[in-house]
Amino acid sequence: MATQLSLFANPGPGPQEITERTRVLTVGYGNRSVDAIWNLVSAAGADLLVDIRRRPFSGAPGWSKPDLKRKLGDRYMHLASLGNAADATGDGWTPIDRDAAEVGIAVLREVIDGGATIALLCGEMDWTGCHRRWVAPAVAGDEWEVAHL
Repeated sequence: MATQLSLFANPGPGPQEITERTRVLTVGYGNRSVDAIWNLVSAAGADLLVDIRRRPFSGAPGWSKPDLKRKLGDRYMHLASLGNAADATGDGWTPIDRDAAEVGIAVLREVIDGGATIALLCGEMDWTGCHRRWVAPAVAGDEWEVAHL
C-alpha cells in the first residue's frame, strides 16, 4: 500500500513558518497550562486540538482526557490509534495498530480537507524527540505543510 511508505518513513524536520498551506500544527504541553497551549495553537490558526497520546492521562493538572474534553468541548479529539506503542519516541513511531493508524490519518485528512487546521498534541515539548515528528507529515501528506510549535 502506497500510504505505508510515507506513513512510517522518517520525514525529518518540517517547516516552522506558518503559511496558507500549513494545516497541521504540532505542540507538546510539557509544563504549560491547557489555556497557554490553546492560546498558542488557536493564535496559529488551529480549530481542533488532536490528542495523539496513547494514554491520554496525566498527573499534570488539566491534561487528562476528561478534563480536556470538558474544557475544550468540540475543539478536542483523542485518537489513540496515532499514539506510540513504544514509550521511547526518539527512534521512530511504532503505531499500536497500523491499520487503525491509517484510519486515524484518513479521518484527520478529511477534517483538514473540510477547511480546518489541526494541532497534534503530546506531552513531549521537543517535537524532534516525539512521535509527532512522524505522525504530522503522514497526516499532512503532499497537500499541506506542517509547523511544529
